[in-house]
Amino acid sequence: MKIRLSNLSCILYYVALAIVIVANILFVESTLINFFSIDKGVWLGLCENVSWILLLFRSVFLEKYSKKEVLIIAFLLSLSGISMIMSGGSHLLLNSIVFLISSKNVNFSKIVKVALLSNILGVGITLIMALTGLIEANAVSRVYDGTRVVMRFSLGFLQPNYLGSHLFIICLCIAFIYFKRMPFKTISVIVILDVFIYMTCYSRTNFILVISILIVSVVANKVDTIQLNGHSVIKKILTILPIAIFIAIVICSIFYSDFWLGTINKLMSNRLLYSHEYFNNYGFSILGQPVDFSEITTRAYTIDCAYIYLAIRFGVIWAFLFPCVYTQICKRAIQINRLDIVVLVVTVALWGISETYYFRIQYNFSLILMGIFLFTNGNQLLEGENDNSNEVIV
Repeated sequence: MKIRLSNLSCILYYVALAIVIVANILFVESTLINFFSIDKGVWLGLCENVSWILLLFRSVFLEKYSKKEVLIIAFLLSLSGISMIMSGGSHLLLNSIVFLISSKNVNFSKIVKVALLSNILGVGITLIMALTGLIEANAVSRVYDGTRVVMRFSLGFLQPNYLGSHLFIICLCIAFIYFKRMPFKTISVIVILDVFIYMTCYSRTNFILVISILIVSVVANKVDTIQLNGHSVIKKILTILPIAIFIAIVICSIFYSDFWLGTINKLMSNRLLYSHEYFNNYGFSILGQPVDFSEITTRAYTIDCAYIYLAIRFGVIWAFLFPCVYTQICKRAIQINRLDIVVLVVTVALWGISETYYFRIQYNFSLILMGIFLFTNGNQLLEGENDNSNEVIV
């Protein structure tokens, strides 16, 4: 039997990604860790080490890198290592960078399918155990506007937003896979999942994000309807959206005012206010700084915006780098008519406003696009594996 080394290399990458996604759901986010008294650090660390070994093996023995690519890898690893040290030892960013720099020659369409199946598996296991009583099915109440009490159900997850985020990811994967021919059944599935997110988790940000998937998909399919001097206005807007979103949220967080932005802040569950409070206390760092995420004022308690989180904890270089590369990916994707990728990237860019999951590979698999962008040339960009001739007889 003949096995292409290129195929084996990609399989190892897909397995490593699946391990990280499922392990994060089961050992970090679900009540499984409480019910069985599991040390999440040990089990998660074990799974991450296995995934890193798989990535290291494929990178060293199964892939070939040019001198330029080696320099890019060394630069990103050094930068993330410095940020890890400066931020107080957090390896959240480093884990994502390892997947990014190991992504040469992988097929992004298959990455999406792996992410979809892994999320369905992790969420499915958690829901089944919760509904059958094997683990705790949490329900929490939250007071809105000082009077209205809303029950939020997490169904086996430690908090409702975890479940809502993974259902959003599932919707994002479905929309990507069926983008070119999105039948009514597919749209119905996405809408049903979105209603479930709102009615069960009451995760308003994820509910709105799922709606944005459908809106951006419709807009992307009409890219040539509005022309200005022979150029598509919609294409230009979609191209610059990732960096424009970053600039807008940074400006709003720095110069926040209840008078000008109070209504928008309320719609965003005080995310602008919290980002502003942390900026006033810490400021933006260059390459990272330790941050105390306990309550720092009487009003702010956390940073939910990924861009501000990155700028404060890991440095403005990273906060700018991610949306900048996403913008370049949108530009290239439009050139080769991969509007499905444009929809994915723009939706993820919007996601960064409301959640810190934006830069974590176990949630945001689209980070792998950056590696594909950096390590793939010309027309092969975003189109899949190279057809290498390396074969091994097994």
